[in-house]
Amino acid sequence: MTRPVPGIPVIPPLPAISFPPGKGKIAIVLDDWGYTLKQVPALESIHQPLTVSVLPNLAHSAEVARAAKASGHEVILHMPMEAMDPNAPKEAGTILTGMPRWEVVDLMSRSLRTVPSARGMNNHQGSKATADAALMEIVLQETNRRGLYFVDSYVTKQSGCAEVAQRVRIPFARRSVFLDNELSG
Repeated sequence: MTRPVPGIPVIPPLPAISFPPGKGKIAIVLDDWGYTLKQVPALESIHQPLTVSVLPNLAHSAEVARAAKASGHEVILHMPMEAMDPNAPKEAGTILTGMPRWEVVDLMSRSLRTVPSARGMNNHQGSKATADAALMEIVLQETNRRGLYFVDSYVTKQSGCAEVAQRVRIPFARRSVFLDNELSG
């Protein structure tokens, strides 16, 4: 359990979400969109619920987000966050541990402007960031203030996102399976 952060009110937890036996939900989130337009035509041929997670600040971020929405798919912001590995590549606008609240909020605002119609957010990388409860308190409060939900990409078992999300009372889910975690051309 995470500790309360000074100056941030503790909100009672939300009740757990449960589904009747045999009535679970599956969400498929496709990450890392925005680098290219090459896969965008495929979105038009997918007629099942799908969420497209678009990286901000890329040459094609806005165009990919608009195309995904026009194809009837949910769009979320794939927010770059700090990885444990200090040598991991960083995208423009990566949220780093130790950043002051104003800077985190500013990065989120600028990133959301480049991904039109985002209804939620998940983390890109972020093993260090999602393990930092104080930072995630800022991120999830701002996400909640904007009426968005958060999906923890769950890139580290040290993630504190679930506990913080419950305290902040934000719609939240955590990734359970990577369908394709192999690098391929």
